[in-house]
Amino acid sequence: METNKKLSVIFDTYKANKNVATLLDDFVDGIISQKNEKDPSWELSAQNLLKAVTLSLLQNPKTTKERFILTEIKRVLEMGTIEHTDIAFKNNNTKQTRLIDYFKNQSLECRELADSVVSNSYNTFMNIICLLYTYLTRAK
Repeated sequence: METNKKLSVIFDTYKANKNVATLLDDFVDGIISQKNEKDPSWELSAQNLLKAVTLSLLQNPKTTKERFILTEIKRVLEMGTIEHTDIAFKNNNTKQTRLIDYFKNQSLECRELADSVVSNSYNTFMNIICLLYTYLTRAK
């Protein structure tokens, strides 16, 4: 199933007040597969961040079904904000800082998922982000 169609099913399920944990796990596993058996922490970190961003979008009342798409997930990862403003963007000069600030205002579940990634050293954080972007670019 196409990525945006999977997201549509997740959105509808969540809005119907049903548990989306399994659907979300399946979505993330479909985007980021566990290939590195010797050190799976890279893929696990990328999965956690993807799940945190996806869940944060679901939990935001401003997110519509039309905006709950892969492009929007990528935008949040890039900007570290749902509502982009020049001031918010300029005040947080690194992607890591913007995402740390973004997740401060999210649910505990989102913060816990994201913390293992955004609290890393800058180089580790950027390596995980690059890995995640690679997988998201391949998603169809």
